[in-house]
Order: sequence, then structure tokens, then C-alpha cells
Amino acid sequence: MTTFRRVKFYCQLIAQSIIGRIAVTAAVLRIITVGTAFNAFVALNMDKVSFGAGSVATIDYGRLLLASGLLVTPRVTVGYDEESGTYTFSQTAQEPEEGFASLADKVYGVLLETALQRVRIVALNNRGVAGETEYALPEEWEASKVEAYCFATSPNGRMVSDSMHLTV
Repeated sequence: MTTFRRVKFYCQLIAQSIIGRIAVTAAVLRIITVGTAFNAFVALNMDKVSFGAGSVATIDYGRLLLASGLLVTPRVTVGYDEESGTYTFSQTAQEPEEGFASLADKVYGVLLETALQRVRIVALNNRGVAGETEYALPEEWEASKVEAYCFATSPNGRMVSDSMHLTV
């Protein structure tokens, strides 16, 4: 199997596990390219998979794109409290930018558990509202294997920002 085919194969595996669980992102990705959300996800992320000895795939979760678009990426940070097992997404209010950011844009946090390949989408505040949103870690998830992201959609869901990897 050529390197290109291996990368495509592993991107497809990632897409199958993630796209099925991120309905909002899947709908948004359909806008990016002609074709399916699956094809768009694979096209966006083929270069985020590398191969080591024995064709073992390594995914660069820090560069993984769950969404890609023209809207301004929201300002979000995330923290994790080990005692309570809770993630706290902190969002900074943003000003509107003509055509690229509206105060009514919907902002989302995403938690991806890499070992179980499970995803949770957490609805945050609208872009124009600052605040914090807490989300309890699912019982079967391991906190050390969770990656966090954020992105925004227009109020009607037809436009999207790039997703951004968040440091927990």
C-alpha cells in the first residue's frame, strides 16, 4: 500500500469515528466541498496522519480540523478540574466583523476521547456573550486522552469557522 493510500485509509477511519458523532460539524463540512462531509473531512486531514515503523499511524490531534470555513475562530479556553471531573470552557465576547463574525454566531466546544474514539459537542454562548460553560467528563473517559477544540457557526448553520485545538 502506498503512503498516500495509507494516509487516506487512516483519515477515513478517523472520519468514520468522528463524523458520525459530530452532526453539526458534518453538516458544516458539506458546505466546504462538493461531495460528502466524509470526503471533506478526509481532504482536510490527510496531512495530519503520519506513519512510523511498521506502518503505525500517528494522528496529530493538535492540527486536526473538525471544521473549516471563513468565519472568525471564536476565543475560547478550556480547563479541567480533576477533583470534580469537569471541563470548563471560558469564552471571551467578540465584536462583530462584517460578514465574518456576528454577535449571534453559535460557539461550540468539542471534546474528543482519542482511545475510545468518542466525541461530545458542548454548546457554548453566542459569540457576543462572555462566560463559562461546564461539562462533566463521561465516566468511561480517561482525562489524559481527551483533546479539546472549538468552532463557531453562523446563526443559520450555513457558515463555519475553522476549528481550533485548545490546550487543556
